[in-house]
Amino acid sequence: MPAASRVGSKGQLVIPKRLRDILGLHSGDEVIFEVVGDAVVLRRRPESYAAALRGLHGHLWHGLDVERFLEEERSQWETGENG
Repeated sequence: MPAASRVGSKGQLVIPKRLRDILGLHSGDEVIFEVVGDAVVLRRRPESYAAALRGLHGHLWHGLDVERFLEEERSQWETGENG
């Protein structure tokens, strides 16, 4: 269910309590705004970006011998081969 808020004279928005509760936002928490097409996505700022991104696209490496892959890539860099 959508929630509405008005933009104040200083460009401020009030995040409705129901949404703050869902996101676990409290006074002083930082959020990130991202424009996606004609919409704005609001996200809670992660405490650690490294932790937030850990495992992203891991499915791309599934079943791949990563060490062997990296050795082959490094070998190609050293010999100047483009594969």
